[in-house]
Amino acid sequence: MTNILKNSTLSGFTLLRYFTENSGNTGAIENPDQWEYVFSELYPDDPNRIPQSLHRGKGYVIAAGYRRWEAGYVQRGVQLHKGQRYLAKATFMPDVNFPQGVQADLTAIEWQFYFEGGGDKVASGWRSTGKGAYKQEEETLFVIEAASDVAVDVYFKVKNANFEGNVCDFNLYAIALEEVASDYGGPDVPQIGTAGASASADRVVATIPAEQNPSSNLVMGFAETKSTEDLADVITNADLDIIVPGLRAMSNVTPNTAVVAAFNRLAEVLERLRK
Repeated sequence: MTNILKNSTLSGFTLLRYFTENSGNTGAIENPDQWEYVFSELYPDDPNRIPQSLHRGKGYVIAAGYRRWEAGYVQRGVQLHKGQRYLAKATFMPDVNFPQGVQADLTAIEWQFYFEGGGDKVASGWRSTGKGAYKQEEETLFVIEAASDVAVDVYFKVKNANFEGNVCDFNLYAIALEEVASDYGGPDVPQIGTAGASASADRVVATIPAEQNPSSNLVMGFAETKSTEDLADVITNADLDIIVPGLRAMSNVTPNTAVVAAFNRLAEVLERLRK
């Protein structure tokens, strides 16, 4: 399979800048060759309270302690060809540590592939570890098809957006986008570059990674609805206080990564309905 991304092993580095938080803690942001580090500012009163991006002997690390964060790497202007399917693949090891006596939350650190181009935005959906513990090398997969010749920005994003109680070194070893056979992933896979697609036509899918289902590379897709008006009329904050924690609790009792991703995604969508 031919990989079309440049510098998939994230070698080299360019120092983008140093930064200093309000607390006096300092950090640095480095970019791998051919890649750009991107992040969200989640603390308006302390815009430098962000994760670091640092090169390592093998790949890169996103380093953050006791804070909410969302960050990742993007390679821009990647050319896809009409009718071609692509397998996005990332290899990494989340080194996540909690205070002594605190049980590890296996949904705290999540990751996803995200593609943007030709008026489309397509994502794999947020996923968390299916290995039952952190500090193990993992691989996540996502299949996409180009509906036309289109240049896209390819993101791999990681987040700890809802929890502040851990220290994470997210070690990212490789990101690849490989050309695969036209039937790879089953009869229907998410498409990008669709004719007439609007910039708001986001689609989010949940996948069964090959390591969880080695007999199949089936991709299960569903449209992320943009109209929640009817549901918002009938659901209350009191309902959400019961439903959302229940969904997150259910995601902790199954080893199936696809089910975990679905429960967590549904919880996130429902949280948006709070009045």
